[in-house]
Amino acid sequence: MPTIDELGESCRPLLEMAGHKDRLPTTFTNGLFEQWLSRLATDQPDYSAATNAENLGVFARASEAITRMLDSAQRQTLLSSPCPPWLTSLVTWFHQFESTVITFNYDNLVEYVVMSEVIEGSDGTERRRVLPIDILRDLPPYPPQPGRLAGPLAKTFELLKLHGSLDWRWSPGDESGATLNRLDLAGKWEHPGLPDADEIARRLPGREPFIVPPTAINILSPRTTRTPSPESYGTVPQQRLMQPRWSY
Repeated sequence: MPTIDELGESCRPLLEMAGHKDRLPTTFTNGLFEQWLSRLATDQPDYSAATNAENLGVFARASEAITRMLDSAQRQTLLSSPCPPWLTSLVTWFHQFESTVITFNYDNLVEYVVMSEVIEGSDGTERRRVLPIDILRDLPPYPPQPGRLAGPLAKTFELLKLHGSLDWRWSPGDESGATLNRLDLAGKWEHPGLPDADEIARRLPGREPFIVPPTAINILSPRTTRTPSPESYGTVPQQRLMQPRWSY
């Protein structure tokens, strides 16, 4: 997966095609992509209201570009080689110790490990295979639908994704979190499925990927940025942030 400035450079062609070439630095180095996003994401006192609004539009385009680039990089990673043994061992260790794991990453590589390996946990009544819904604690939830069977979650580790995820969807501008949902991932490592565009359009109409691009400001404080965070939506319990056992 790319570093922050490599991600910025990979997004550059998409942003230039969208007409934002004049707002891009000559090159992204030494964390400049993060700083650049910070300036776009927050109202600047030395800018007019119109310029700040234009910057928010560029930030939205940058978010779209980040999603496309990371989705492509993730798919290439899943298809190119088997899951690294160290990652399987790490996820198994998380499960055995029921760790709380905090990540700022958007990718679904940990979820694909869970989908590809037989990791068993107890749901209080029987042992069964652990699924992504278990490690995410069903947050964000599936969209409402009739006939879906529900039951207790299996005991396993907890994955807190502080900046969102490639497979989460929301309606931009929603400050309540009511529109934040996710659908099941498809396939497994080396054989990932493609998102079903028709199903997404039918069950999550008008929704867009929910990722919070990295910024140099305190993104977990809604008062300092116009970008919401999973924590502000309640998908990341604040008390769990104070007692992490792993972060990456």
